[in-house]
Amino acid sequence: MSRIPTIFGISMVSRERRRWLVVLCYAALSLLILFGFAASSGSARFILVLFAVLVGTSIQFVIFYRLAKDAVLPGQEAIFAPSLNTLFHKSGPDERQVAVRNAAYYRAYRVVAVYLVIMPVGSWRVTGNAGLNENLLELVWLSFIVLVFTLPQAIILWTEPDIPGEAL
Repeated sequence: MSRIPTIFGISMVSRERRRWLVVLCYAALSLLILFGFAASSGSARFILVLFAVLVGTSIQFVIFYRLAKDAVLPGQEAIFAPSLNTLFHKSGPDERQVAVRNAAYYRAYRVVAVYLVIMPVGSWRVTGNAGLNENLLELVWLSFIVLVFTLPQAIILWTEPDIPGEAL
């Protein structure tokens, strides 16, 4: 059975479309986080940041995770009638899938490590208003959390080549 990965009815077979999706998702998350910290009242800030967290969670699990799995495992469907071999030996990902996943995590967590080194230096450089310093630190930590949870799948979507037609 052919299965074309789509988001909002748009085919994500080509790498270019997946890259645009990654850029648009990170831009939307960044705007939501910035609007949350630009709000003047505490309750509005809380609601906007909570909404940004909900949107970020849905982007990670609904869009990035599903598409990354489809980009690495094109056309893989669940087998509803397992054989005796699959009942006793759980099949896992093959070598290519493990290599793609490991490479994505390696790249993502190198970026996260650099971010962790730069983050304290940047927060110490900000002087002046204590409220500004506190807001900046909250903004940096929230963006860090977004990076930790979404970057590996985003790297897979960004780097995987076009899905060939025969794999669908």
